[in-house]
Amino acid sequence: MKTLITMVLMMSILAGSAQAQNLLCDGGFEVGLTSDPGDWSGALPIGDPIGCWTVVGASNGTGVLGMPYGTLPILEGIEAVHIGNSRYDGGLEQSFATNIGAAYEVTFWGIAWSDDGDSDGTVRVYNAGGDDYNETFTVTDTTVGWTEVTFTFIPTDTTSTLEIMNCCSSALSIDGASVISLAPVILSPCENEIVVWEEGETTDCFTVVLIEAPEAEVTMTVDPSTADVSLNAEAPNDPVTLTFGTADWNVPQTVTVKANDDALAEGLEVVLIGIDATSTDSKFVFGAGIGATVVDNDAPGIQTVESQGSTDPQEGGASDSYTISLTFAPTDDVDIHLLVSDNLEDANQVVVDPENLTFTPANWQAAQAVTVTAVDDALIEAHPHPAAVSHTVSSTDGEYNGFAVDDVVVNVGENDCDVGAAAGAGQEYFDTDFDLNCFTDIIDFALLATKYLNCTLSICP
Repeated sequence: MKTLITMVLMMSILAGSAQAQNLLCDGGFEVGLTSDPGDWSGALPIGDPIGCWTVVGASNGTGVLGMPYGTLPILEGIEAVHIGNSRYDGGLEQSFATNIGAAYEVTFWGIAWSDDGDSDGTVRVYNAGGDDYNETFTVTDTTVGWTEVTFTFIPTDTTSTLEIMNCCSSALSIDGASVISLAPVILSPCENEIVVWEEGETTDCFTVVLIEAPEAEVTMTVDPSTADVSLNAEAPNDPVTLTFGTADWNVPQTVTVKANDDALAEGLEVVLIGIDATSTDSKFVFGAGIGATVVDNDAPGIQTVESQGSTDPQEGGASDSYTISLTFAPTDDVDIHLLVSDNLEDANQVVVDPENLTFTPANWQAAQAVTVTAVDDALIEAHPHPAAVSHTVSSTDGEYNGFAVDDVVVNVGENDCDVGAAAGAGQEYFDTDFDLNCFTDIIDFALLATKYLNCTLSICP
């Protein structure tokens, strides 16, 4: 997800127009699972990664999830993902970046595993504040074929999570999942995210650009939802206007966001900056929005900011980092202890430096950097595989002592299936590892056959 917005922006500028981009990765589920759909002994536990997805479950400790091949029709490619059965709830989920207030369309296809009737599942889109969509869906069985499930939602946060579950009915399979934006605009923070501080009334910015050429001029009203911020040096809570013509539609325009210092104890808050677009070209009449985090200076808080929005160290390669800072002056020293953990038996996936941070009443405003380095072990693991850094806060200042800080999720890049990464050449895979999962198995042979039949190999006749 680090480069998704940048890639879409470059494509729209260089190509003159762009097709809608799928915000999900591994939406076709070509991820190399090989469990037989009738063999639940190989079910994956809750929390395990499957490509960009994560296994989830509801009523038991195992998110039942297998890979049907050979016995079921496949919608696209050679794999579909198989979730749950009549005894167990099982499913999977994936998070992606969204613009608050903009409309998105979710599509996936489902089919019941047997020929004894329809299967039901649940699908929801949620964020830290709750659900933006939550409904039951029904798919037909193998005697009928694949059923398309599609809906739209409007996010209330800058990160949304799609969850697809089989809720204890006949087992079902899904394939061809996608999330696309229905608003023809890209909103991009100038840095990792928009963060402004009341202390010193700091500024940050974001850019606005269309993804394709309009047939007429497009006027956008950009309006903050509260007086906590000002845009482009205007008065608090006042809107600004952007105009895109038929010739300059692909030139990004910058909006500056400034925090306004007040005497209210609000803590960290996200202010919605809404966009209302009008045009005689009906395709460009839409609403969208983006969130700006305002760091309050009237209440205690601890802020973590990941470089480029995520933490992705590589085994035998580059480290990554994030910063930690306080939002309010403490009355005494605040100590933060960092601890590495993960959902595997081996907790030695990454190391952090330093392991302890101290903020004093004199330096509390200065952000302190944490470097995260992957442990270059000899194990063949998923690429990437997960880890996490947790934080324990202690202080004689009662406002900060025991303060809860979210874990930083780490995506560790693997290098033990490579043929060159150990020498510093970057992650590479064996020629036989077509699905790039560090293993050569029956799925790779099936992919080889598919490539040969489609004549995409140099050995094709």
